[in-house]
Amino acid sequence: MKEFDTLEKVQELFEKLNLNGEKNSYFIAYKDTASSSGMVSGMEYPYDAVLVNVTEKGIAMIFLVVDGITLNFVKIEKLHLKNNEFVFIKNEDIRDVNIKKYALLNSSKKRISIKTNDKKDYKLYANINEPLLTYHNEGFEKFINQYTK
Repeated sequence: MKEFDTLEKVQELFEKLNLNGEKNSYFIAYKDTASSSGMVSGMEYPYDAVLVNVTEKGIAMIFLVVDGITLNFVKIEKLHLKNNEFVFIKNEDIRDVNIKKYALLNSSKKRISIKTNDKKDYKLYANINEPLLTYHNEGFEKFINQYTK
């Protein structure tokens, strides 16, 4: 977590990979294992969480992993960068972004689905509040406002 625990470090990470825009919204999201399971999902989406940057050009995600086995929910403190692996989805390649409640009685998390024109579906969830990451709350709120229909 030390690699992305401040806004300055996150800005630098995305800058090094040329994934910053004029407008940037940074937040963290976790792989939704309840929605995406199986061996194919593990190979196609080889991460436990992603650092997200929503820019005017698209959505950038830097892969984060936990060493060892994870059960149910990933602890943010155990995450680290996965060898600067990332994906960038241009706006024109985004077919749909869907944000909804994670569960009927759980208003502290949001389920996210990012579908692309090449039939990939990034199934994620994010906490509305991440007290350990000062940049998360504002960035996630901007993302919700941008993509809520």
